[in-house]
Amino acid sequence: MKAAAEAAFFAVLIKAAPRRLLKDAASGKTGRKSARTGKEGGSMRLKQRAIALNAARLCGALTGALLLGATVNAGFYFPSDLYPWAACWPACAFFAVWRVQAERRTAQRRAWQGSAAGRVRKNGGSENGVPRNKYPKDGDWAKRDPENDDGGNRDTENKVWWEDSDPENGDSVKRLPENRTLRADVPAADVPAAGPQAAQPQPPAVRRAALCRGMLLACPLSLAGCYALAWLRGPVSAQGTMNELLRWSLCAAFAAAVLAASRSREGRRLLLLAWHGTGLLLALSGLLAVCAGLPLPGAVLRSSSPEISTAGARLGGLLQYPNTYGALMAAFALERLLAAAEALLPLAAAGPTGQPQSGGKKPGRRQDSGFAAAAAALLTLFPYAAALLLSESRGAWAAGAAGLAAALCVRPRLAAPVLAAGAPAALAAALLWRACTAWQLAPPPGPGLVLMAGLWAGAVCAGCGLGRRAAPAARGRGAALAAAALGWAAAAGVVLLPAAARGLGPSSTAAARGLIARDAWRLAAEAPWLGRGGEVWRGVYRAVQSSPYVGSQVHSGVLDLLLGTGAAGLAVAGAGFAAAAGLAAATPRWLAPLIVLAAHAAVDFDGSFLLVPLLTVLPPVLAAAEESRAEDASFVLPGVLPTMLPSGPAEYSPGHNPKRPWVRQAGYAAAGLGGVCLLGIGMLSFSAWRGETLSRQAAGLDEGAARDRLVAALEWNPRDPSAAARLARLLPAGEGLAVLERGLRYSPEEPRLHWLRAVLLLRSAAPEPAIAALERSLELDRFSAAKQTEAARLLLEAGQRCAGRGELGAARRYAQAGRDELRRYAALAADAGRLARNDRAFVWTPEAAALAAPLERLERLTAARTARSIP
Repeated sequence: MKAAAEAAFFAVLIKAAPRRLLKDAASGKTGRKSARTGKEGGSMRLKQRAIALNAARLCGALTGALLLGATVNAGFYFPSDLYPWAACWPACAFFAVWRVQAERRTAQRRAWQGSAAGRVRKNGGSENGVPRNKYPKDGDWAKRDPENDDGGNRDTENKVWWEDSDPENGDSVKRLPENRTLRADVPAADVPAAGPQAAQPQPPAVRRAALCRGMLLACPLSLAGCYALAWLRGPVSAQGTMNELLRWSLCAAFAAAVLAASRSREGRRLLLLAWHGTGLLLALSGLLAVCAGLPLPGAVLRSSSPEISTAGARLGGLLQYPNTYGALMAAFALERLLAAAEALLPLAAAGPTGQPQSGGKKPGRRQDSGFAAAAAALLTLFPYAAALLLSESRGAWAAGAAGLAAALCVRPRLAAPVLAAGAPAALAAALLWRACTAWQLAPPPGPGLVLMAGLWAGAVCAGCGLGRRAAPAARGRGAALAAAALGWAAAAGVVLLPAAARGLGPSSTAAARGLIARDAWRLAAEAPWLGRGGEVWRGVYRAVQSSPYVGSQVHSGVLDLLLGTGAAGLAVAGAGFAAAAGLAAATPRWLAPLIVLAAHAAVDFDGSFLLVPLLTVLPPVLAAAEESRAEDASFVLPGVLPTMLPSGPAEYSPGHNPKRPWVRQAGYAAAGLGGVCLLGIGMLSFSAWRGETLSRQAAGLDEGAARDRLVAALEWNPRDPSAAARLARLLPAGEGLAVLERGLRYSPEEPRLHWLRAVLLLRSAAPEPAIAALERSLELDRFSAAKQTEAARLLLEAGQRCAGRGELGAARRYAQAGRDELRRYAALAADAGRLARNDRAFVWTPEAAALAAPLERLERLTAARTARSIP
């Protein structure tokens, strides 16, 4: 209900905001004045600015809402949390983009009527139907002609001025129409004719950035297409494939909204707000759950194994998984640390504090602004660092080190500012980690909160002081850098000494992941090119595991993509990462988080949390926006340079980029296809959402009401194997078998459905199909001691029923199958006892041993009766 209410709010916002902003622009409520007329509003330029601002606000609001929803819903790890957002959010985003584009095209069409790209500003009346145009007022780019200035300019050939509005940023461009001269007293022959050569090609860097942005959007779209193709080919799990299709479709819609929002300053601010808001919500909620007793279910993972946790507890935060939580905290911490370092780096050219440069201005104001930016960045560094250490994720620590190394390789000058700015926060976070681990991440709320606040304040103050002292040419720089190095060393000692005291031997979790990876590679070889659909490993790992380990996740994003989409999907993901790295390569502040998120996702199942792919989209887009903004600042303003050059025809004007008809039609077709796909995704998500809701409601009802709810749930979503299994238990044998058969069409290798089908067949069918179904179900989950024992018991009971009815042949067949099953079980248990890992406790049970004698007696009895019955 909460997600539905949020979606309804977004829909109302999308419908009302564009018209409201356009109405304000037309009525003069934008607060901007025309530079040439002195009047407010009413111009097409203001309308276009209002449209661009509205688009940025809508896209920024949509991205922020989706990130907030993913954060508070465990990163969208569970499909039940994803369905309502996947049903409503893409439709809202598409409608927002469509509405803004429609308003923009309407404004452009009104502004570019006729054959020209600009709009003629008519300052006078008309004479015989011909407008009498005057030059702009004094002080503008053209001067008034005193000889012809008689209240109306009759020289309509040379004295018309034009205004173009760039639809990208709303900047006004002054120019002359085709074949007009720059001044009235300059002959037209002295001005070179404009032609096709006036349209200059884009620089290679701009083209590469545009290509990378396109690939960034095409990557999730292509992955969604790979899962759609796997669905058509017949996947291992139709439900899992649908879930992955929804995830990547939602990620593609999010990427489109982020790219649209990054085109304006307002949109970039909203994207930064969404980034920092998500990080602070994750970090502060986790720290308050530890230090202040905030009730947050699943925020702290407790374990008695010293290989998993030093103190017996690890912080998982809102994600409820410490490894992915630690990777996100490492990404946010590096972004803040490098932002502070970049703010301190320009102080190298300002000289010592309070010392003016020779021949220049006093650097006091510049230094104050730099230190203020560094202090703002350091303000949130401590909670990220503390949450990273409390997660105790060694993979996140290694990924953070790799991201920092990559950033320093791109810009080595950041090494000294990073050393100085990050040492106090690292030491304070290490001290907080040591204190919390002594309390097993459950300190008293009062002392814990006071300790966290004190260390936070000390880290910010010490970081600002060290950053000021470590600036180049500052007094005491060497001592400041030495103190920072000692701080980093002390922090490393506080964190690593407890691990060294335990001993640094081989980790059992690493060995288990090695076994999982080996089995996953063997499974991937069965479909190497296109994969087998979504959630393959979760559905078939019991059938392919070489030892009885517990691992429903493959713990590798690379292997997960290879299993689901094959080499094609892996190549698409690699191209997407290359494009993202190309956009963020020139900005270390955003390159480091990208490296952290990608590196950790490659060795863990971070991709199962949709929040991670969503956050991975932001760093390259924000880096490209910063880079383009820096390049734009070095150019001449658009309203100055074009007035100094002869203008060309309207089709070569900067604000007008006409397309060939087939290109325009292809764009319309692509937009229509995207709308149809989003409509299909929304309908699919809504059906899954409704089916999951009904299935959840059936849990607390009586048998009859639960049966009705489950029937309705399967009508909405027939791909759900859990609902099919629950319904089959509540129906008679014949109807239950029909439900299971339908479920197996969508999930042909689901162990639960095969087991229930075998159980029902043993009660009502002939021996051969029942025994074959039972053997198939055991093949799909062979390291289950409970199923192996239960299978032998079911075979014994089926044989006894047949013997009681006088069906001696069937009874003897069941007895033989039971004895064969016990022999296979005993051999498999003996082999499992020699394996290194046996997490599922797969052993020969006493119950199974007790079934051997009854099965042998039943076989002898039926054999004897059969022999006596033969004449």
